[in-house]
Amino acid sequence: MSPDARLLKKLVERLSDYRETVPVYEIADRRLEEMEEATLSAGQRFVATAGLDEMRYDLRRGRKRTLILFQEGIRASVFHASGAISLSQGLHPMEDVITTEADDADERMLRRWTDEATKKLELGPVSRAEPLRFERLWRLKAAGMKEDGERGPVALTRVVGAYRRFIGRLPVWGRASVFVELAAEGRVAAAGVDWRPIAPKPFERTKVLPPNEAGARVLAELQKFAQGRRPSGKDYEPVMFSLGYFSLPKRRHQAIMQPVFVAMFEPTGPIPSLGRMIVVPAAPNAYEPIARPIAAPPLLDKEKISAGR
Repeated sequence: MSPDARLLKKLVERLSDYRETVPVYEIADRRLEEMEEATLSAGQRFVATAGLDEMRYDLRRGRKRTLILFQEGIRASVFHASGAISLSQGLHPMEDVITTEADDADERMLRRWTDEATKKLELGPVSRAEPLRFERLWRLKAAGMKEDGERGPVALTRVVGAYRRFIGRLPVWGRASVFVELAAEGRVAAAGVDWRPIAPKPFERTKVLPPNEAGARVLAELQKFAQGRRPSGKDYEPVMFSLGYFSLPKRRHQAIMQPVFVAMFEPTGPIPSLGRMIVVPAAPNAYEPIARPIAAPPLLDKEKISAGR
């Protein structure tokens, strides 16, 4: 089934970061101990933000994830398949609320907090070749209910700063490459990094599909959600279409950083539906599957480790 011409035209008009050839990289194969060491280092910096002078920890290695427990409920974890790191203070959602008047929060102050926290935690091996750029500021809000049923003031409970990694000048799409979640006074409540290291040099350059062919490939994938109908402008509005790279979900192994096209659509039809994000290979042939799971490589067969200081 051929794509809807109008929707294809609107999609292609939104294309950004396009180039005719793109380098392809192998993702570095890291030992499990190396990933755990990086997580422990990140955890140490995270503990320091909580104002704790002494650090004690217990390392627990599972089949798919290693968990590191620090004092005061602080924890860090690393996913074996990807090396993605998560850090958490374990705060209650309504603990250390930023302000009880969400509309009064200073946008510049919140942005400054997230930038300072990101630098302090040193999340991601940022370099000129792989810069990290601010992408978006999320606000998490909550409101209580009074006895008479009237809603109370809206509180700003947390602010989340999301940052995007670039390889050269191409974005690495997927989860936020780095995020920091902040509570009152810029206290770091949680943080994370999704940064699969690549080889220093590409193993080849590949040609990229022409824009119209790329758009057609995206719409063919979108059609899988349209229940046998050809999606059109009456169903979706394209809001983003970009050439870049893609980091698979944190529980999935990935061997190649290959170029992809990423498109986002908002529903416009009378029947409520979900927005869609479509990811398709940008090269004529995929280097590895994007849609279906890939088995993770075998890890070191060692007993669960416990360590402490």
